[in-house]
Amino acid sequence: MELLYRFIYSPAINKVLRALIFPFRKLLPTGAWLPPAGSVKFTLDNGKTITMFTNQTSFVTWNIAWKGYKSYEYTPIFEALSPKINVFFDVGSNTGLYSLILAGSNPKAKAWAFEPSPGPFEYLSRNIAANGFNGRIHPIKTALSNQEGTAEFVSAFSPKYTYLKEATLGGSGHLSGARDNTSSLTFQVKTETLDQFVERNQITSIDLMKLDTEETEHLIIGSGLETLKKFEPILICEVFSVEMAVALGDLLKPLGYKPYQSKKTHLEAINEVEFQSGEIPDCFFVTDARLHLISQFIQKA
Repeated sequence: MELLYRFIYSPAINKVLRALIFPFRKLLPTGAWLPPAGSVKFTLDNGKTITMFTNQTSFVTWNIAWKGYKSYEYTPIFEALSPKINVFFDVGSNTGLYSLILAGSNPKAKAWAFEPSPGPFEYLSRNIAANGFNGRIHPIKTALSNQEGTAEFVSAFSPKYTYLKEATLGGSGHLSGARDNTSSLTFQVKTETLDQFVERNQITSIDLMKLDTEETEHLIIGSGLETLKKFEPILICEVFSVEMAVALGDLLKPLGYKPYQSKKTHLEAINEVEFQSGEIPDCFFVTDARLHLISQFIQKA
């Protein structure tokens, strides 16, 4: 099977096979939609074409290749918001989709893309260079957390493609202890708090911060309260449990942050009871000072 996988996921062969399948994709089950390996391209609303190098373990680029980049999470809102953003912290960047969209949409914007996992970081760095974004997207091989030092990081791993080893791009990598381990691949990674990173690098503003760190978002926010008080960035993060909702609410409510649930193309305000009652895959937290940046996306009740 490994020889077969190596054949169909070699970039040149994979590109041909996907091209043959694509016209008939609506007639086929999604399981027949071959994951891309090599690269995918998509064009932003302003005409800028983005290239993303990838392999067959990435759900993000599978989605882009077969459904279009605007079908993924909150990308329509993010792209429309990007021209208003000067500094973006992409925490848990994986291979860099959101940083790439920002840089492509706004030539004046800068992004700090944090990705401690070796495989995704390699692709992140390659994607930055491929699109000419060196100096505008800064790849940071550090895990933001609640302490400075080192920690064990559990990397995503696909037993189906063992020859890829650490280059699995599934996006479920996490600091050890944050959630149930689903992989045997572990690495020691550098850790730092948000406040420490901002002070050390003399960051003077942050407008938007995305956190996708698989259940450690509250640790990052809890150790970055001075930064949040100072800059009041819009926060985007997943809320996958009642426990996480309570933890985030306890941290962010005193700072004046209010939650808005993403519905892909618009946002809906959530009251405290709704927020703490269930799973909210993509949530925007916004203070009154930043409300004008998202007002066009808020759907009135």
